[in-house]
Amino acid sequence: MTKKNPYIFALRAFFVCSPWSAVIATGLTLVVAVIPALTVLVAQRLGAAADGVTVALAALLIGSFAIIQRVSYAFSRINAQYLRVYSHKLFADAMLKVDHSAYSQLSFLESAREAKEYLAETRLVGFAQALLNIAAAVVAAVSLFVSLAQISVLGALLCVLSIFPSAIALALAGRYESQAWGERSKHARRAEYLESQLVYQHSGREISFAQFGRSFTEPASASWRSWLGLACGLEYRSLVADLIAGVVTVGLLVSSALIVWNTGDSVADVTAIIVALLTGSSVMSGLGYQVGELALAIPSTRRFVDFIQASPTLPPRQNNAAGVGGDIEVQNLSVELSQTPILRDVSFTAKEGAVTAIVGANGAGKTTLVNALTGMFPEDISGGHTLLSSATTSYLTQNFQHFELTVREFLLLGNTHPEGVDAAACHEALDQVDLDVELDEALGAQWGGRELSGGQWQKLAIARLLLQDRPVWILDEPTSAIDAAAEEHIFRMLKTRSKGGEGLAPKTVLLISHRVSTLAIADHIIVLEKGRVVQEGSFEELMVTAGPFAELFMRTRQEEES
Repeated sequence: MTKKNPYIFALRAFFVCSPWSAVIATGLTLVVAVIPALTVLVAQRLGAAADGVTVALAALLIGSFAIIQRVSYAFSRINAQYLRVYSHKLFADAMLKVDHSAYSQLSFLESAREAKEYLAETRLVGFAQALLNIAAAVVAAVSLFVSLAQISVLGALLCVLSIFPSAIALALAGRYESQAWGERSKHARRAEYLESQLVYQHSGREISFAQFGRSFTEPASASWRSWLGLACGLEYRSLVADLIAGVVTVGLLVSSALIVWNTGDSVADVTAIIVALLTGSSVMSGLGYQVGELALAIPSTRRFVDFIQASPTLPPRQNNAAGVGGDIEVQNLSVELSQTPILRDVSFTAKEGAVTAIVGANGAGKTTLVNALTGMFPEDISGGHTLLSSATTSYLTQNFQHFELTVREFLLLGNTHPEGVDAAACHEALDQVDLDVELDEALGAQWGGRELSGGQWQKLAIARLLLQDRPVWILDEPTSAIDAAAEEHIFRMLKTRSKGGEGLAPKTVLLISHRVSTLAIADHIIVLEKGRVVQEGSFEELMVTAGPFAELFMRTRQEEES
C-alpha cells in the first residue's frame, strides 16, 4: 500500500471536513496576503498626486485589512473545529478495523496511544492551518517584492529575505522537537495514566481507603519532571535561535528601509516602504512561526497518517484442524509467551449442543487456552485448532469491561442487529439471570447512574451474551462474584440453552471455572495442570477416578466449607 503524503493528507482533510468554511477561509487569507502590495501601490500614487479617489482607496485598503483579517481568522477557527472532529472520526474508523489480536502487540498499542495523543494536541489542525498560512505568506512576499521592486530591487529583496531567519530558526526547533517528541510523549502518557487513577471512582476509592496515593502521585511527578527537562531543553535551544534570527531580521529590515530612502525619487517611495513594512509584517511575520509549527507537526502527522492508513490486522495463519459442524477441535496446541511455555500439546473436542468445562487451579493455562482459540496470540502458537471468529463467537472474558452506559445500551453491545432486539427480549434475558434492573437506567455512579455489585455486572454480561445468540459461547469465570445458588441456576440455564430446541439453535458452550463443585452440569470436563491436559471425562467419571479433578474438588469443597 502506497503511503499518503502528510502534506496532501492534511490539505485534503482541511477541505473535506467542511468545504464551505475551508474555501471562505482560504479565499480571505489570500485576499489579506495581497492587500499589503496593493497598499504600497496606492501609497505611491497618493504621494505623487493625491486625489479623492486615491485617498478613499487608501482608507478602504487600510481599514478593510484588519476587518478581513479578523473574519479570515474566524472562518479558520470554524474550520479548525470541523477538522478536529473529522480527525477523531478518522481515528475511530481506523480503530474499528483493528483485529483483536493486534492488542497483544506492544508496537500497535504504542502507535494507537501516540495517535490518540496527536488528536489531543490537535496537531492536524495546526498542521493544516500552517500550510495555509505559509501559502499566504509566500503570496504576500512575492506580491510585495513585485510592488517594491519598482522603487528598489535590492531593497525589495532585503525586505522579503527578512522573513527567512525566523523560518530557519523555527525549522531547527521543529527538528529538535521531532527528536524528543517520542520520549516526551511516553513521560506525559505515564504521568496522565497515574493521575487518572486518582479521579475515577473505583480506583480513586481504593487508593484513598488504603492510603497509597503517594505511590501514584510521586511517580507521576517524576514523569512530569522528566517531561519538563526535555521541554525546557527544547525551549532554551529555540530561544537562542530566535534571538539570533531576530537580530538578523532587524538588520535586513533597517537595510531595506535605508536603501529605499537613498534610491527613492520622492516622499511617496519612502511612504510606500513604511506602509509595506507595517502591513506586510503582520502577514509575513508569522511565516517563521508557521514553518516551525509545520516542522514540529510533520513527524507526528506522518505517524498518525501511517497509523490510520495501515491495517493492524495480522495475516491469516495456517490451521491444521478445522471445525466439524459447530464443534471446536484442538490438536496438539502449544503456546509460548516470552519464550516461556504456557500450553503444551493440548488436544480435545468441544461438541455442539454440549457444555464443555475447562477446569484447573489458578495459573493452569485456562484463560491462555481460550485466548489462543480466539486468536489473541497469533505469533506464539503451534499446533492445530479451530480459530474462532467474533462473528460466530460470544466471549465473556474474566475481566470484562464495566461500560457505564444504560442497561439497554450495555445489553445490545456486539449485537449484529440491535434494532431487532425489543424490550421484551431484553427483559427475558435479564429474567434468565435473575437480574432486576430498568432498561433505560444509567450504569455507574460516575455519570449519576446506578452502581452494580460485581455479581450484578456478571449477570448483566451473561444476559448480553444470551441476546447475541451466536453459535459458540465462551465464558471465562463468568460467576466468580455470584453466590453458589445463583451460580448453579445460571449454569443449568446455560446447559438448557446449549441443547437448543423450541426454535433455538444448539450452542457450543466452553465454560472456564476453578469452582469444580458447580460443574456437575457440564457434559464434558477438561482438566488442565501446568499447561497440559491431565484428565477429561464427565463429572461422574472424574469423581470416581483418583486424580487431579477429584483432588481439586475436595480441596475446593473444604475451602468453601471453611
